[in-house]
Amino acid sequence: MSRMLIALVVLSGAMVVLCLAFWARSNSKSFENRIPTPSGQLGIGYDNGDFRIGAFQEPQTTYISWRSRRSTLDLTDVGPGMDLKMDAYSWAMSIPFSLLIFTFCIPPAWFLLVFQDRREYQRRLTLGLCMNCGYDPRGTPAGRPCPECGSPPRTSRFTPAPVPA
Repeated sequence: MSRMLIALVVLSGAMVVLCLAFWARSNSKSFENRIPTPSGQLGIGYDNGDFRIGAFQEPQTTYISWRSRRSTLDLTDVGPGMDLKMDAYSWAMSIPFSLLIFTFCIPPAWFLLVFQDRREYQRRLTLGLCMNCGYDPRGTPAGRPCPECGSPPRTSRFTPAPVPA
């Protein structure tokens, strides 16, 4: 098992805990932070059980029209649930924390379901146990099936193919 996989599982678990904390806090309080970037501002926040993120930039050109100032997009413009708003210079999106939690739960669940079975298989193989039920066949005569489940005996990890006569 690689260290990268373990790091992914730990990071996903931490993100689940973080999302749960923000989800609980977002139902009673809203938060928005603006981070200046070279091309504008990055907005990150939460409100009403949603994670909100957006990139905002003021237009560089002046418009000659009846409308003197363009209405700017803001994090408060996105609605509850999955929502995406865009204009020529900005975008903002809202993602429910429940969807983020579900997404971040996939790697740890995959690890538990897939790699724990592989670990059990390796343990049974190294200890010489029955691969089907885990019974210790040391007292069973050689060549006999498992007395617990009736599966055929396994003499080695790789069974050679029969040689044609």
